[in-house]
Amino acid sequence: MNLRRHALIIGLLPMLLTHSVWASPPSTPSPQHPQTTAGSLTIQAVQGTPDGPAIANTDIEISLHTKNAVIQTINTQLDEHGGVSLYDIPIDTEVRPVIRIEYAGVTYQEVGEIMSPANPQQSVNVTCYQVTNDTPLWSMPMRQVMLSHSPQGIKVTEILMVMNPDERTWLGTESAPNQPTTMSLRLPQGAEQIQLGTGFHDWCCTSVQANTLINHLPMMPGTTEMNFSYIINTQDGTMELDFVAPAAVEQMAVMLPNDIHTHRSEGLTLGGTRKIADTIVRFYTAPNLANGDAAHLSLSGLNQTRVVADHTTRRTPVTISPEMLTMIVGGGIVLLAGGVMAYQFKRKSSG
Repeated sequence: MNLRRHALIIGLLPMLLTHSVWASPPSTPSPQHPQTTAGSLTIQAVQGTPDGPAIANTDIEISLHTKNAVIQTINTQLDEHGGVSLYDIPIDTEVRPVIRIEYAGVTYQEVGEIMSPANPQQSVNVTCYQVTNDTPLWSMPMRQVMLSHSPQGIKVTEILMVMNPDERTWLGTESAPNQPTTMSLRLPQGAEQIQLGTGFHDWCCTSVQANTLINHLPMMPGTTEMNFSYIINTQDGTMELDFVAPAAVEQMAVMLPNDIHTHRSEGLTLGGTRKIADTIVRFYTAPNLANGDAAHLSLSGLNQTRVVADHTTRRTPVTISPEMLTMIVGGGIVLLAGGVMAYQFKRKSSG
């Protein structure tokens, strides 16, 4: 019996399909470009692994997205040269093509530009890679942690930049049958209500075991942004935060509202405080953490600042956004809004 397991890392796609992306008014074709309701789309698969073979005769799916829906899905194959051209793309309304190419057990995704009567033709390259079971020397160029108040306690948001220096997509380590693991991230004690964001594909491909967040998706070459959040209850007014590096971390930063008191810190250096708008925030940094190194914060006085059930506060709660963190920490740290490529993991096994 064949078992097929699917997982999808979403980068830019959710953001692209929100109203803000489509906020600009529809373009009006110029007199030089008469109205047309059909466009053409040319797609070329590119081999990203230097010694990999040319990509040819491979399944491909093109979905056409409007503001609110997918209006058409086209399933076809690349030709012997790794390309395909479509000449009947409906563009009487603005559409954005999302291309998925299945190659070597992984489906790679690229999001095209908006097509319309004023932009009826488009060419899109999709880079695909060979796969490997060998663990690469992956690392985190950046790990950013932000604390903010919530009605349930303290909300912790983490933004990770994960770097795979290899030129092949790593399928992961088989920690259990049909359960490959590419990253295990230990969570602080008491973490609950975990919300997955960019870089995850919900709980079909992510699990929590013994207070550890485990990613079962493959790891593409290059840099991938991942973010998630969780809540820690603070009824007793204290909180112990331990952050253990799952791999080498080049730069770690922890940001919290200045009305949260730090009782003790280990492995972190106080960087100071900054005023952003009406918010005073305090930040700690830890450069060059090795795999397994830990950073610790012991916080107190949280019962004085907690948001209560009726949404009134004893003090004004502070929410720290990723943009704030970048402005405060600086030092060349750049947050990505989302990748332009996502990928879907499809693995087969027999049992």
